[in-house]
Amino acid sequence: MSAPIGFSSQGLRGATARDFALLTPLERDRARLEFHSKLALPLANLVLVLLAAAMALRYGRSTGLALGLSVVLAGYYGAFFLGRSLAGVGALPPELGAWGANLVYFALGVRALRS
Repeated sequence: MSAPIGFSSQGLRGATARDFALLTPLERDRARLEFHSKLALPLANLVLVLLAAAMALRYGRSTGLALGLSVVLAGYYGAFFLGRSLAGVGALPPELGAWGANLVYFALGVRALRS
């Protein structure tokens, strides 16, 4: 009877490093882009809550608040996917393509809270 096939954590790390080294530079960048996108997109919720809180404090319960938040949300996702697209073709570094929208909207949220 043979032992089950598997990797120890060290063996898996080594296999991943070998596989990563076999990729072309464009494939490597795309893999980094996917990794950072999978981290950046869930954290977008925190960034958008910061911006929404600033808008709610400023405008209260006005009719335009819902419209304003929907424009902000559409703008965020547009910026996120534009950054991903530019990083996918090599025009931006993968990290900046994935995190750029979060950085811009975080700065806007902090600025809006301060004023």
